[in-house]
Amino acid sequence: MVSILSIACGDSAITSGPSPEGDSAIAQSRLDAADRSCTVALRSLNRTAKNGGYETSCTSGRCWVVWVGAVDIAASAVAGGGQASVLYKNRDDSTWSQVSATPITPNAAAPGFVRYAFRLERGTMESGLSSTGIARTRIEIAPYWHTSDGNRLFDKQRGQGDYDNYVLFADNQFAIADDVRVCPGQKPVAAVLDFSAGWQVLQHGALVAGSSATVQYAIERLPECRGTHNGYPAWDIRGFVRFLPSGQVAEGTVRGFDGPTPNNSTQHSVPLTVAIPRGTTRAEVWFSNFSGAGSSCQTWDSNNGANFSFEVEREAFKSVGWVGNVGSSFSRDCQRRDGVAEPAVLDSYVQQRACAFVELDTWVPGLTDDFSFEKPHAILARAELSLDGVALAPVWLTSSGRVGNDYRYRFTVPKSDLYYGPKWSTLTYTLSTSTDGFTWVSDTARTLKRDVSFCNPA
Repeated sequence: MVSILSIACGDSAITSGPSPEGDSAIAQSRLDAADRSCTVALRSLNRTAKNGGYETSCTSGRCWVVWVGAVDIAASAVAGGGQASVLYKNRDDSTWSQVSATPITPNAAAPGFVRYAFRLERGTMESGLSSTGIARTRIEIAPYWHTSDGNRLFDKQRGQGDYDNYVLFADNQFAIADDVRVCPGQKPVAAVLDFSAGWQVLQHGALVAGSSATVQYAIERLPECRGTHNGYPAWDIRGFVRFLPSGQVAEGTVRGFDGPTPNNSTQHSVPLTVAIPRGTTRAEVWFSNFSGAGSSCQTWDSNNGANFSFEVEREAFKSVGWVGNVGSSFSRDCQRRDGVAEPAVLDSYVQQRACAFVELDTWVPGLTDDFSFEKPHAILARAELSLDGVALAPVWLTSSGRVGNDYRYRFTVPKSDLYYGPKWSTLTYTLSTSTDGFTWVSDTARTLKRDVSFCNPA
C-alpha cells in the first residue's frame, strides 16, 4: 500500500509517520497519492475564541480544545463524486482520528473550488494544560479527498514531501493560515482551437486545466462519406479531444443544419466546447467523418494519424496589462510605420497594389516579458468590427512576433470581403486582446473610409 500524508504550511514543522491505523482492510484496495494539482487544498485551521478562552468539547470527563477548518476541493473532482476528510493525531496518541468535512458552497473567492468545513473536537489538545504541556503539544493534520473509486488524494500544494503532514504546535500558534498564493482559484478561460477550411490549425488563447476550450471545425475539411437515408443526411463529423495524462476523452458533433428539418437544409459547422480536467498537461484532437445509413465509409482528419497536440497550462496567465504602440501599412512596400491615419482611406491603389494592415502591441506580465518561451497563442487578439453602424463578426488577429517585452498582433483589412460585399462607406474597427476570452483590453476605436475610386460590384 502507498500511504501519503501531507504538510502544507511553509513555516510548520515537518514530520514523517506511518499510515493511519485501524483501516487496514480498506487500505488493501486503496491507492494513496500526493496531489500537487490543486484538487484538495487546506485553506485554514484555527481555534475558536469563546468566553475569554477557546471553545472546548467535553466527553467522559475530558475536555478538548476545538479547531475549525476549511478545505477547498476542485469542482471538477466534486462532480466525479467523493468525500473530503481530515486525519489528525496528537503526538501522544498511537492511532489516527478522522472527521468528514461538509460542503458549504462554491468558493467565490477561489472560483473552481467547493469549500468544505470541518471541526476537530476529540483527541486534539486537552483543556487546562500547563504551559509545559502546551509547549510540547503537536497535532499532525492530513486533509484529503476520498474519490468515488476509493483512492485518496492528499494535499501537497506547498512543496511538502510525500510523507509530511501539517503540524499544529506552539511556534505557529496552533494555526494554519490561508495563503492566497496557493491554489488561488480557477480563472475561467475560453480558448478556441480553429481548424479552418484552408487546412490551417490556429489556437486563440491558452488551454488551461480546469477551464474550457471551444473547437471550431470547417466541415469542408472532410467532404467524403456523406450518405443519406430516405432523403435525410445520415452522415456526421465528430470531434474528439483526449486529455493527457488521464486519457479521458470528450467528443461531440461539429456539424449542424441550417433549415428546420435535415432533409431541406444545408449543413454548417457548429462549435464543440469541452471541459478540460484539472491535472491535464496536453490535449490531443482529431475528427472522424462517417457516412451512416449502413455504410462503412469513414474518413479521418488526424494530422496523418498523429493527432493534433496542444499544451495545457496548469494555471491561467495574468490579465492583459497594457495595449498600445499602434503601427500600420497602407503602402506597396508593406513596411510597418508607427501610427495609423484616422481615418485611413481605402482607395483603388490600396485595393489593387498595397498592403492594408494595422498592428497592436500588448503586454501581459509573466507571459510576454518571459523570454524563456514564446506563446503568442496564449493571448486572444481580435478586431471588433462594424460596417456603417452594423456590427460584424469579430476577426482574429495574427501574431507578428515579439517586440521587446510585448507581443505584436496584426489586423489585416479584409479588402476582398469589402470589395465583393454590399456598398459601404465606413468600417469601424477596435483592436482588443484578452487572456481569458471574457475580459478584453481595447485600443481606441478607429475608422477606415471607402474612397470613391474603390469600386465594387454593389
